[in-house]
Amino acid sequence: MKKFLLIAAIAVCGMFSANAQETSFGVKAGVNLANLNTDADIDGKTSFYLGAVAEFGLSESFALQPELVYSMQGADELDLSYINIPVLAKYYLVEGLAVEVGPQFGFVVDDEDTEAESIDFSAAIGAEYALDMGVFFQARYNLGLTDVYDGIDSKNSVFQIGLGYKF
Repeated sequence: MKKFLLIAAIAVCGMFSANAQETSFGVKAGVNLANLNTDADIDGKTSFYLGAVAEFGLSESFALQPELVYSMQGADELDLSYINIPVLAKYYLVEGLAVEVGPQFGFVVDDEDTEAESIDFSAAIGAEYALDMGVFFQARYNLGLTDVYDGIDSKNSVFQIGLGYKF
């Protein structure tokens, strides 16, 4: 399943790159404010994310932005590490300022023996402001749609603030 989703994401990116008006690649990093939406009384945690981003311009105001992101999530004393693949539709409101929305597929790479589900599906919504020199600032919220633990109502909830650079 993991390989299928990765191959599908790469294929989608490849289809759009042929028609892209402008294509850019970059790196990004930032802070995660993570928690689990659950009935249990647990505290959130502050952690980090680090990743790569590609942007395929489809028109003057619309782009497709797939990413590959390592993200530390979970909650206080529940450390979960994911490789996340968001595939975002991006709409530029004005030059440099865009809103983004789309699905995110997450794969657990380390769950510190808590037996978390291996795949996490989320909805991502956010905004980005890019400077002409390639530096960009992002704010995003990832709302978990699937349970992190089988049989327990526990979904990821992650607010991200970060910056990056597109080449």
